[in-house]
Amino acid sequence: AVMKQVNKLEGELHTSLFTRSHTGVKMTKAGELMIPEAKKILNDTKQARQKLLNYNNDHQVIRIGTSIINPATRFNKLWTRLQQLYPTFQFVYVAMNDQSPRPYSEIGKSIDIVLGPFNLLNRSELLATPIDEAHFTISMLASNILSQRHIISYKDLFGMNVYTVPANVSHNIDTVRNQMKAHGIQLKTAHTGYSVNTFNQIQTSKDCLLSLDYWNEASPNIVSIPLATKVTLPIDVIINQ
Repeated sequence: AVMKQVNKLEGELHTSLFTRSHTGVKMTKAGELMIPEAKKILNDTKQARQKLLNYNNDHQVIRIGTSIINPATRFNKLWTRLQQLYPTFQFVYVAMNDQSPRPYSEIGKSIDIVLGPFNLLNRSELLATPIDEAHFTISMLASNILSQRHIISYKDLFGMNVYTVPANVSHNIDTVRNQMKAHGIQLKTAHTGYSVNTFNQIQTSKDCLLSLDYWNEASPNIVSIPLATKVTLPIDVIINQ
C-alpha cells in the first residue's frame, strides 16, 4: 500500500523518488529534496488539526430556540453582550415548531435555551430564570370596536367573550382572570399553551384573547391593545434541569 502511494506520487511529479533493485530501495536526489517539504506539510497538517481540536473544545455552541411564539430575536442585544463577555461561546438560533404539542421537549436535545413565559409551562424538569416581564394585552380583530383604543379597561370588556388559558396554570393569570370575572367578562378556555393556531382562531370569531405584548407580532390580522392592569408575567430563560 505504501509503495502504491509512492508510485502514484512519482507519477504526479514525473520523477523518481526511489531507485529499486534486488538489494533494496534507495532514495534519489529528487527524493532527498522532497524530505524538508514533506516534513513541512506534515507539520502544517498537525498544527491545523490541533487548531481545529482547540476550537471545538474552547468554543461551545449555545442553541437558542426561536419562533413566533417564543421570539428570541427580541433579545439580540442580550446575545451580543453575552458574546462579548464570554467569547468562547457561540450563540446560534434554531427554529422551533409552534404547532408541536410539546415544543419545549427539545430543550436539552436539539435546543439548549428557550425564552418565554415559563408560568404557562409548569414543568418540573425545566429550570427558568426571569430576565424580563411581559404586559397583558387584549388581542382582537382589527374590525373590533375596541381596536382603536390606546388602552383597554375591564369595564370596556363587560359582556364580551375573552379566551384565556385555564385556571390554575399561572398565579399571575389567575389574578387577571378573577378581575375579569368580577367585571362581568365571559371567559372561554383556550389551550394551556398558546400557539399560532390560538391567534388564527381569533381571526374567525368576534371574541377576544387575553394575550401578552410578547406576542404582539404573532398574527398579521390581529390587533393587541394593552390591558389596564399592574399584573405582569415573567419572561424566563428556560433550560433543562
